Amino acid sequence: MKKLMQKISSVVAATVGGVFLVRSAALAQINTNYTDVKANLGDRDLRDIVQLAINVFLSLLALIAVVLILVGGFQWMTAGGNDEKVGAAKKRLISALIGLVIIFAAWAIVLFAFSQISSATETKV
Repeated sequence: MKKLMQKISSVVAATVGGVFLVRSAALAQINTNYTDVKANLGDRDLRDIVQLAINVFLSLLALIAVVLILVGGFQWMTAGGNDEKVGAAKKRLISALIGLVIIFAAWAIVLFAFSQISSATETKV
């Protein structure tokens, strides 16, 4: 049985390898005409794109923090006087609020940094 599995895996490996070799040779002969590829950025600069990506990332983090605050509040309301559940809910609320403060501080730092970079590299005519 072991020899049969080895033969089958050898045949499969040879077939797959052969297919990839033939495919590569065939694709090498195709004329793709990719001479003028543009990024379609319009009038956007790389700084704008990076700032947008960072803002989207921080917005998603802030949304997660707000959801965690809501979950912590719900846990606190449904604790039913259980000190352990109330403590866990308080811990979640405090952690989410600290995270939200850190996210807003990071957003302010990014905003300040990009405004300084933009004003420093601005071309004056």
